[in-house]
Amino acid sequence: MSLGVVVTEAAKKSGSYITATCALDFGRTVFAVPGPISNPYSVGTKNLVLEGATLITCGNDVLRGLGLLGENKKPRDVEKIDFTEPLEKLIYLQLLDQPLSADDLVEILQMDISSIAVSLSMMEMEDLVFRSGEKWQISL
Repeated sequence: MSLGVVVTEAAKKSGSYITATCALDFGRTVFAVPGPISNPYSVGTKNLVLEGATLITCGNDVLRGLGLLGENKKPRDVEKIDFTEPLEKLIYLQLLDQPLSADDLVEILQMDISSIAVSLSMMEMEDLVFRSGEKWQISL
């Protein structure tokens, strides 16, 4: 019924863990979100990765894992992108050179964090950028 399963937390013998192992048995892609090693609800996700689940940190990792987001595309032509707000274009231009954190963007663009965060969220939903750890990157 689904292409894959995303597990954000799973104790050692939890329903989430059992569901995910069944999905693996049926050839479905299983994605696991890492958690603190001291958290008992991270034991299951750690074990799932050891059993073949894909470690993910953002939504685009799921899309890539399912083959719905290309890896080897050329960068988009900035002039052809229909940005919703002018700030989105400024952010995109900064991210063309290197991945940056939201704090980096605040410092570079001299904008408040709330404006940057809203724009980044909108751009992520439009598949213009994705987050990898603390850094934001353009989606190719």
